[in-house]
Amino acid sequence: MALIKCSECGNMISDKSENCIYCGSPISISLKTLIPCPECGTLIEETAEKCTKCGFPFIPKKQLECPECGKEINEGVEECPECGFPFISSKEPIRCPECGKEISEQSKNCPECGYPLETNENQESLLINCKACGKAISKEAEICPHCGQKSDEKIEEEYSNNRIDVVVGFLQFAAGLVALYFMFKSCSN
Repeated sequence: MALIKCSECGNMISDKSENCIYCGSPISISLKTLIPCPECGTLIEETAEKCTKCGFPFIPKKQLECPECGKEINEGVEECPECGFPFISSKEPIRCPECGKEISEQSKNCPECGYPLETNENQESLLINCKACGKAISKEAEICPHCGQKSDEKIEEEYSNNRIDVVVGFLQFAAGLVALYFMFKSCSN
């Protein structure tokens, strides 16, 4: 998953999202994809030759030729941007259900976040499908690493926190009114 900047509100969002999760604005296809620098983590354009902060050099993606129109394209694209010719990948990349990082099939733990990846019944019981994109994610994930959707638990927690804030605010307001009542009552006597 790469991050892009919403042209309406400026927040960083998943490039897989159809709409901004913060302001709801539709995502423009023309937005440049941002990726984190593997050295310092600064978000930079995917096409950059080196990191703008630390100068880390990027290895250019392998160029392939579209068999339909002959246009040079980057390895890993799903279809030719010129003619739309679909490329069939041998396998969907395996991603960590916790952080979304692409991982090797042989990995027992995610090299990025350390999440245990061994496939067994115990591990599978720790996974759920994201309601927005349907991909497997950790039950503990607050935000889907694939599409950026907040989990139901995270949304409920935020809603619950907002309700608590409203109740506390109301109680403070009521206490203030009671204090004013007694203050005016004592002044009139």
